Amino acid sequence: MPLTVNSTCGTCGYGIVNNAGALYQPAVACPGCTDVYFHRACQGATACSTCGSQFIDAATEATVLAQTITQTPAPAQQPAAVVPTTTDLVDTRNDLGGFDRRFVWNCPATANGYIVQQIVRVERVLDNGDAEIAGLTHRDTYWEAWPVRGGVVMFPDGTTPMTGASHDAWCRDENRDERAGKHGDWSITGNVYWCDVSAAGVLSHFAANSVDSASGLLATRTAPAIGGGAVLTHSRQGNWDGRTRAVALALLNADSDNGVMTATSREKAITELTENGFSNDVAANAVDDYIAGGGEFTVEESDSDSENS
Repeated sequence: MPLTVNSTCGTCGYGIVNNAGALYQPAVACPGCTDVYFHRACQGATACSTCGSQFIDAATEATVLAQTITQTPAPAQQPAAVVPTTTDLVDTRNDLGGFDRRFVWNCPATANGYIVQQIVRVERVLDNGDAEIAGLTHRDTYWEAWPVRGGVVMFPDGTTPMTGASHDAWCRDENRDERAGKHGDWSITGNVYWCDVSAAGVLSHFAANSVDSASGLLATRTAPAIGGGAVLTHSRQGNWDGRTRAVALALLNADSDNGVMTATSREKAITELTENGFSNDVAANAVDDYIAGGGEFTVEESDSDSENS
């Protein structure tokens, strides 16, 4: 079947013939599949992968078509850009800067290409003077990619569907030992791009397990040369304060053994908390809350011996 004005590629869906009858890109036609044409870059072979027929040159058809156009048709309609959306499975946070967001991507059933996401991540830990603690503050920027075939999100191999779990996870353990008695803030922003299969070459430097924060996903720290702007931007952020009475009490309970604290007295328990960054008032109140709740202290061996003598 001859080419028509605004014909599109059977692989990527983008234009083959414009509204003047000229080829957008070098193309081939399949004689065995009715009215099916492919960009050479999309098909890359001499025979149709669907029916096995040998391709014919679509350029000649386009020339004839251009000669037969007697009026200006409507402008060529390119397919709308794929705009992935997200569905959260988990979205939680806690008082020590821990957070856990897990989500899946949603794409139209006709989508074939790659979701590419730039992650900009900042997690700050501050002392009581609001100065950043360099060894605990974390900043990172990297890119991740997911193959999409027929609207289904795939593992890095491009053929295995990512089913039964989240497609991406933004998470950080609360790291109590490093953050108790301190405060801070965090933010993660994902700038999402759509990359058509015909432009897959721009992702050639992405590799699985190449960026620690991206785990086993296709990822890189080198910005890909993707044309156009982001089709989606999503983010999460929060402030946390690990200097409160509630946090201090939680630590005392977590460190106790069946209600018995490792410290041997109220004063020593308060000292341990202040050494971890809590104010003296917060530490004293938390220890008193612990005692009021039935908590006890470890009896020193010398005290136990004197009681038994």
